[in-house]
Amino acid sequence: LEGSGIRYELIIVESGSTDGSGDLLDAYAAGRPQVQIVHEGARNGFGSGLRLGLARATQPAVMYVDIDVCLFTLGQIREALGLLADHDLVIGRRRGPRENLTRRLASAVYNGVMSRVLRLGAIEDINCSFKMLRREALRRFDLQARGWFIDAEILAEARRLNCSIAVLDIPYQVRAAGASCVRLGYSTTVQILEELAAYRHRVRPAPQGTAEGAVG
Repeated sequence: LEGSGIRYELIIVESGSTDGSGDLLDAYAAGRPQVQIVHEGARNGFGSGLRLGLARATQPAVMYVDIDVCLFTLGQIREALGLLADHDLVIGRRRGPRENLTRRLASAVYNGVMSRVLRLGAIEDINCSFKMLRREALRRFDLQARGWFIDAEILAEARRLNCSIAVLDIPYQVRAAGASCVRLGYSTTVQILEELAAYRHRVRPAPQGTAEGAVG
């Protein structure tokens, strides 16, 4: 973003790391007023850390990315900012083959279940981490998830509040290095289902047919 002409702030949430990341981040932020480091102090889950970061945001447009890899371009960010002028939320939709059959099947099952239970309509890629929101809309969301349910909760809140949603196609890219540490094991599945049930108990599902804009 440096030199792009886009006014920005960078909020990094560090959640109980034990490898010295916290100290490295503090050193990086020193002398950089646009960078803010939030030390959560414990590993309370992806959703917990994400909510901390979102709550600190002060710019009109808010976007989050996973710290291990960012596969989005400045051009895509600019395009999303343009769409945000007429929508409350811009979400990514990954296009192209996934890295293996297991991930494809897990993604299809997860998207299908969440879309049906939460009545998300035509939204296909719930966990795509490309999401840009108007801060004024985000402030209305009641986000409480501590784990991986947070992406679905964001979209469910957008539907519940009748937010206008634009979809931006993002070419899928395989990691150049490293591997995802996310495994949809028993404990993760149970936590997602528990948070899904808690959300359903807390709010009424959104009606079908909420307006959505799609972009190729």
